[in-house]
Amino acid sequence: MTTFDQREKAFEDKFVHDDHMLFMAKARSLRALGLWAAKKLGKDPEEAVTYAEALVQLDIDKPGQNAVFSRIRQDFDAARLTDTDASIHKQMEDLLAQSVENLRKNG
Repeated sequence: MTTFDQREKAFEDKFVHDDHMLFMAKARSLRALGLWAAKKLGKDPEEAVTYAEALVQLDIDKPGQNAVFSRIRQDFDAARLTDTDASIHKQMEDLLAQSVENLRKNG
């Protein structure tokens, strides 16, 4: 294997690792977001876990923040919660940042 081949393999391995870490961080942050939203919605602990898992699955089925945000917005509106779109997006961003940081520190 040439030096070029070794470098190429190292870059590919790093890309795969980084992609996996981002997936893990996103899944963790969506689970935390689901627990946060479920608490605001007044769900019991078992329902909260189910709700959080549903948000993670929704993101897998329909990648991107729009589907998850839309689901939370719809549920908050149905429950007559007054959280703004900006506050929900801020919570999403904060939880993702926390998840990324936790993975960097703890693996």
